[in-house]
Amino acid sequence: MTEQTLKSYLGISILIIHFAIIFLIFILFLNGGFLFDEMTTTIALVAPTFSSYIFGFVYHATINKNEMAKESPPINGLFIFMSWFLVILISTAIIMIASLKAYNFLSFNQFKMMLTICEISFGAYLSVILSSIYG
Repeated sequence: MTEQTLKSYLGISILIIHFAIIFLIFILFLNGGFLFDEMTTTIALVAPTFSSYIFGFVYHATINKNEMAKESPPINGLFIFMSWFLVILISTAIIMIASLKAYNFLSFNQFKMMLTICEISFGAYLSVILSSIYG
């Protein structure tokens, strides 16, 4: 896989995953898993990190809008694995934490703390990965 391909796939995947997480939170609210205040607080926790990912991806796409697809250097398998594995792992953890709260296995305070830890971990991880591929 080349660097350009990884940039595109990873960026699009992160956007889709975060839209899906916000959509899941709304669906869980509609099914009674979250109170309105809990849903808005949860989205307020997820939205800032989500907007920073969107900004980075959109910024890169708009800066390079006139560039033709060019051959980019290949990336080693370990870096590709790390990029995908951690995105999937942390996204799955966020989905599981939201589901545990919706089905009352966690109190809302426990949920907020765990979600915050996951989002901070996701942000720290992504800052390292994305800065290395987006420059």
